[in-house]
Amino acid sequence: MINSLYYPNIIGGAEISVQTLAEEQQKKGIEIVVITLSNKNYIDFVNGVKVYYIYHSNFFWLFKSNRYIKLLIPLRHLLSIKNPVIDRKLNKILKSENPDIVYTNNLIGLSYSFWTVIKKNNIPSVHTLHDYYLLCWKSTMFSKNRNCTSLCYTCRLFSFPKKFFSKNVDVVVGLTNYILIRHTNEGFFPFSKKFIIGSPVRINTGISQKEMIHEPLTFAFIGLISQTKGIEKLLETFSSMQSNANLIILGKAKNKNSEENLRLKFSAKNIKFLGFLNISEFMSKIDVLIMPSLWNEPFGRVIIEAYSYGVPVIGSNGGGIPELIEDGKTGFIFDPDKNGDLESKITLFIDNPELIFSMSENCIYKAKQYSAEEIAIKYIGLYKNLLSSKK
Repeated sequence: MINSLYYPNIIGGAEISVQTLAEEQQKKGIEIVVITLSNKNYIDFVNGVKVYYIYHSNFFWLFKSNRYIKLLIPLRHLLSIKNPVIDRKLNKILKSENPDIVYTNNLIGLSYSFWTVIKKNNIPSVHTLHDYYLLCWKSTMFSKNRNCTSLCYTCRLFSFPKKFFSKNVDVVVGLTNYILIRHTNEGFFPFSKKFIIGSPVRINTGISQKEMIHEPLTFAFIGLISQTKGIEKLLETFSSMQSNANLIILGKAKNKNSEENLRLKFSAKNIKFLGFLNISEFMSKIDVLIMPSLWNEPFGRVIIEAYSYGVPVIGSNGGGIPELIEDGKTGFIFDPDKNGDLESKITLFIDNPELIFSMSENCIYKAKQYSAEEIAIKYIGLYKNLLSSKK
């Protein structure tokens, strides 16, 4: 398994997903070896999984950021397309470990030409799409406060060689159909078999159907406090409503000033900013989760985590979010471009709190479909089918 980052170097959901899947498959008898970037070369074992930490051999380490380094970002992206030093290191590990399958994930900072190296070694390959980095050098497909409907000149320039190397991948997996289609419509993975397998989530298995709700109702936002996540729209909507329901904000902003400005602007008693808290302790304190993302989220781990506690979700209609929410069964989907739509969905729960009880069981059932064990089983089945087709 190859991913740009791995424990303890964690930035986002992809690193959590890769580690979760690696450890779950190891439990099921699959011998897993992970290759990841670091600021030095060494080998370690993380929860029984062998991990090769290889020196990044690029202009700077992913965890470093300052105004001078930002000027080198385009050069780092260029070297990530084809990095001969990284290719040699990875090829050496392949020769040493002799794997049955190479499973790649996020490759930012690594080398996309490595797909060619894998092919030359006659090893079957699987790649999972976690974000838009193949298409967009910023990974978001979001610019000037709107979602990109096509590739700009810069992104097209950076993505072309990645598209070329993607022809060497045997199987491509999308966390949702949305992210898979976005890539294949741009000509990526032309010869790959295509599958949709969600992200593995360490779900809560000890909670049964929700038996109580709070009075007044408590809604929550969990995630990065940023404009792309739709936090300001949510706060504006909630502030304008004539309701005594509570809204809790769990998370932090990259920019402390922007977070403080939101706290000052939306200082109503029923809106609380709590920073970071343990999700397992937090979920019992809320009735409904709101995910108001303005950008096209490829997936939504927090949706599945909420489901595992029997908590329904109100989510925007962009990206892969609608594939996770069964409208009217596990929550509601709203259109952020439609005035009053978010408010109407919030009001549905306020006026009909019994909906939470009726949706709770559906949420728990949905969460189980994304448990680490279920997702690991799906990948193991995929590996077996791929190996048998190569015989």
